[in-house]
Amino acid sequence: MRNILDLEKEELHTYLRSLGQPDYRVGQLWSGLYGSYFNRWDQFTTLPSNLRHHLEEDFSIQPFCEVTAIQTPDGFTKKMLFQLPDGNPLESVLMYSGERISICISSQSGCSVGCKFCATGKLGWKHDLSSGEILAQVLYFVRELNEDQQKITNIVIMGMGEPFLNYEQLKKAILTMNDHDGLNIGSRRITVSTIGIPEQILRFGQDFSQVNLAISLHASNNQQRDELVPINKKYPIEKILEAVRQYIAVTNRRVTFEYILIKDLNDGPEDAIRLGNLLHGLLCHVNLIPLNPTEHFHRFPPAPEAVRSFRNILIDHHVPVTIRSSKGTQIRAGCGQLAGKLS
Repeated sequence: MRNILDLEKEELHTYLRSLGQPDYRVGQLWSGLYGSYFNRWDQFTTLPSNLRHHLEEDFSIQPFCEVTAIQTPDGFTKKMLFQLPDGNPLESVLMYSGERISICISSQSGCSVGCKFCATGKLGWKHDLSSGEILAQVLYFVRELNEDQQKITNIVIMGMGEPFLNYEQLKKAILTMNDHDGLNIGSRRITVSTIGIPEQILRFGQDFSQVNLAISLHASNNQQRDELVPINKKYPIEKILEAVRQYIAVTNRRVTFEYILIKDLNDGPEDAIRLGNLLHGLLCHVNLIPLNPTEHFHRFPPAPEAVRSFRNILIDHHVPVTIRSSKGTQIRAGCGQLAGKLS
């Protein structure tokens, strides 16, 4: 059965016209899905019963089932495990930080990129999510927060998977998130995180000049990055940075570089100096993320003083930088910890 969330407005028009329905039904259906967040066909009371019957026969609204949830003791982070119709896992995370309510959603079940420190990469690629499966993660949390009269403030697409390897479905989902008649989530409240695929960086800049771009760099030279991020052999650092320069020229938007700090591997002063030289003069910001533990990668984060020293060297190179603490690491909800299971 098809999922209704996979359909764009024009596709809904085509379907409803095939049933002899007037065009204004599209607005009613769209509003019910993305304005009222309905997840059952009997909630669409503005639609005639015969149309609801057709919709129920032809489409599902929920493209996955909830398996279980786990929450940090402070209640600030919640991780959801869902199961897709093909049986594969999907994880999403809700995070509270001050006045920000962020969700981290996935673009794939599993991931083919295989970053050495990442539990999702260890899981491997299972399934490209459809646009509806991406949107359904947002709607799940929207409904939950709506019960407490709360709203999502930020969406980060940096859960399971490499978004730019599922670009067409990602694009459809973001357009629906942005839609003023639907979820109406502003572009600057959405961030897409990629390992760095040059041609897709350029395409993304053309398609979404206001959506935030984050690139997982994690190394300051190709030899180091080849070890940590095998896809670097195909997309080395210099090609990524050239694409970033072109992206900035088109969008005039700052790019975020994510850098996982791993003790005795990429955290030394020489690494920081190389990174500072690479990024000096670029319209960018660096997020330093001390390594989060996973079962298969037997290394450790640097000591806090080493992290601060790395930051200070970047500051000396006039590179804006923040030390970021991943939320929910104790429930394996932090960067690199999503593996399709809760424990």
